[in-house]
Amino acid sequence: MDRLLESHERTYVTLVHEPFRDTRAVLKRVAPRVRSVQLNWFDAGDVELLNGLMKEARCLVVHSLHWAQHVLPLYRTRPVITDLHGVVPEEHAFIGAHEEAAHFSSVERAVMRHGFRHIAVSDAMADHFRTRYAELTPSLFTLPVLAPPSGRPALDERTGPSLRILYSGGTHAWQNIDLMLDAISRSRLALPVELLTPDVAGMQERVARKRLETRVSIRSLPPERMPEAYAQAHLGFVLRDDNLVNRAACPTKLQEYLAHGVVPIVLSPHIGDFATMGYRYVTLEAFLEGRLPTWAEWRELAEHNLQVLETLRRQADTGVERFAEAVELALRTEARSGVSVEEELAFAALFARRMSPSRERTRHVPLPLLRRLLP
Repeated sequence: MDRLLESHERTYVTLVHEPFRDTRAVLKRVAPRVRSVQLNWFDAGDVELLNGLMKEARCLVVHSLHWAQHVLPLYRTRPVITDLHGVVPEEHAFIGAHEEAAHFSSVERAVMRHGFRHIAVSDAMADHFRTRYAELTPSLFTLPVLAPPSGRPALDERTGPSLRILYSGGTHAWQNIDLMLDAISRSRLALPVELLTPDVAGMQERVARKRLETRVSIRSLPPERMPEAYAQAHLGFVLRDDNLVNRAACPTKLQEYLAHGVVPIVLSPHIGDFATMGYRYVTLEAFLEGRLPTWAEWRELAEHNLQVLETLRRQADTGVERFAEAVELALRTEARSGVSVEEELAFAALFARRMSPSRERTRHVPLPLLRRLLP
């Protein structure tokens, strides 16, 4: 996105909540046509600076509801393009954070009501928002989050007596690590599995509980060395549940698998737009029963998935064009009436209260703006 905006003067703003910081924000020139500043919502002077920056801005681009929650008043004053990036209320509900899920549901509705354009990472995500907010007719387009490009994998070099399997990722709840380890333990084919994770200690603890130390190897690799591991593997676990969070996603890890010829082993194939694009995979049930592809079959699956990835890249190219059009249209759109510093401070106090370890300090701040923006 930054490359698309390189001909425009632009300011990158990061918002923080630091109640005890006593230093003032400094607006810095970090490159030609680029300024950067970190603003503290607990500092009235910083909020006033933000208000001034917003008044001079002709277009705002906000990354995710997590940032949108802090600047909702600005959605009523300038055209705002929001990169939704995920189904945030459902993500919080999935991990049991129900208060946050309810909060972000309100933020999401305000963004959909007042936003200028909205970016989804998959057509499935865009369809979800169009259905949920049909009465608001939000303007959405799809721009997938693409993994860094890589060269064509050397598939013919992966010969050997058996297929090699890996897992690449963290130990978060949505990765279904225990389910994966159970599957490795129960599989009819006692194939070794390599587990690549930044959380080596956490993975070792789980592997020890399952007594799989002799069946798996665990290591952590820096991003630049990941292609080495992928180049040795044929299959890779990506055990996502069949829920809205995963149906609307566009995981870069799955893209990395496809780009390097690693055929995914899936619990549910419905991950983002990959199923509608026709990607090929091995089911967890087939893995458990030992029904894995032959070497020739694996190569055919891997080749097909490389074509699917090209479809995703074409989708991204179209999304980039839509983003450029949205920015140009936003720059021609007249700004609406401004938001006062008092309103900004009131709104800042609301989210300071939500995020501060000590919520009592701002409990009695009047928030008429909240009632107008979050119906």
